[in-house]
Amino acid sequence: MMKKLVVGIMISAGFIYLSIRGIELDEMWVSLKDTRYGFLFPAALIVFFVQVLRSIRWGVILSPIEKIDQKTLFPITCIGFMAIILAPMRTGEIVRPYLVSLKRAVPMGSGIATVLIERVMDVLMLLAFLFFVLLQAPLPSWLIKGGNILLAILLFVLTLIVILIIRPRAIVKTLFPITSRLPQRICVRIERFILNFINGFAVISDMKKLFQVFSLSFLIWIFSAFAVYALFSFYNLHLGFTEALTVMVITALGISIPSAPGFLGNFQFACIVALSLWGVSKTNALAFAMVYYFLGIGIIAFLSLLSLPFIDIPMRQIFSLRNLGRD
Repeated sequence: MMKKLVVGIMISAGFIYLSIRGIELDEMWVSLKDTRYGFLFPAALIVFFVQVLRSIRWGVILSPIEKIDQKTLFPITCIGFMAIILAPMRTGEIVRPYLVSLKRAVPMGSGIATVLIERVMDVLMLLAFLFFVLLQAPLPSWLIKGGNILLAILLFVLTLIVILIIRPRAIVKTLFPITSRLPQRICVRIERFILNFINGFAVISDMKKLFQVFSLSFLIWIFSAFAVYALFSFYNLHLGFTEALTVMVITALGISIPSAPGFLGNFQFACIVALSLWGVSKTNALAFAMVYYFLGIGIIAFLSLLSLPFIDIPMRQIFSLRNLGRD
């Protein structure tokens, strides 16, 4: 964990330097005075609604394993996303599967698989929106190459998932030369984890539920773009919805790069790059990025703090991840 933290901090430090290089901070603060604060409320409301949609989507993905009401699932979702922000290198992704395994009969392996389905859907949506933006305006070649790399990774993961679903026992047999050298107790746990992991993809075999997941994923990212669009009005940037999509996509790609806790540096630099494509000065872009950043982080932090009493699990236990669920 410490090594990941150090690497993440180094990457973030580099992006922070690139973000603030050549910036006149006084000019940036002055630009924030000429804003329309009335648009912050709808933007915040949209960010909250997106979090609700994420929780509903996760509930649909989990439903073939166990149906969980939103009263239970929404607090776990909020705390889990705050953990993603706080933990380095996106290691916080494991918190939601851990918490749901404590609250319901959802094995840790199955919970991790449901999160992987979410990420596959998110990448699919980001690539679709990237393609749409490409049809509307010319994008730099490096961004197109990045999209191609992301597509290749997506296809690889999808292929792996299909193999796991079709030939679950084959994976266990493939790992047997390694696991057979381990103590029997550990070998049994590894096999059980793998089988539970495969069971976590159960939603894929239900076309109705899979369509619901796809539709919710589309809404999540569309409304995320609307939040950016509302912030354009807040900051008096005369940009349209296509530009909002561009900022959303590139920023999302930026925070997918390993970083220090909070995505600090990655987020700001990616947002600056996106806005520069539409002629926004670096100073104004950084000011906008900071508002965009603190709005998103602030809403999730607020919701996670409100959610803590509902899960009745000490914060220290959440981040220590002891007794990693039931497998």
